[in-house]
Amino acid sequence: TVEVPVTGIQVDVLENETITLYPNQTKTIKANVIPANANIQTITWTIKNNAIAEINNGVITAKAPGETTLEGVAGSIKVTRKIKVLQNIESYNINIPNATLNANDQESIDLKVTFNPVNTDESQTVTWTINNSNVASIDASGHVIAKSPGTAVVTGTFGNNKTVTSNITVIAPIKEIT
Repeated sequence: TVEVPVTGIQVDVLENETITLYPNQTKTIKANVIPANANIQTITWTIKNNAIAEINNGVITAKAPGETTLEGVAGSIKVTRKIKVLQNIESYNINIPNATLNANDQESIDLKVTFNPVNTDESQTVTWTINNSNVASIDASGHVIAKSPGTAVVTGTFGNNKTVTSNITVIAPIKEIT
């Protein structure tokens, strides 16, 4: 038999690209041995730091924030790619989940979201919306102002499609005449 050596490994992730994932996300690496008729057709994949990511049958699973290197070997040819696992928002809370406001006084509150950990790769910019703008208004900073009696739900969206809500009830008590 004629020995046909491996001359290269073609990978769907370019050399200058970094494989970027959040914990628990996966990515399948697609790769081919060059030439197609080489005696060795198997690529053996390893990851330098298995605490950050693991690989099994060509599927990378991100585990914890950090950077590591993916290595593929076929014959005497070796390829490497960078892997970066980003820090996601692990937990979050809204400061006022339920509020009752007085429409007569145009009472207001300021909604805020706290994030854990404080520094994340996921966006912590909150986009606020309200489902009933007749009852109350909200601005980009989370400032809610009562308008007229009723109920409304304010939703804050951030990160990778994470949300918080605040249930707003607006009342208009009858003022006593003295």
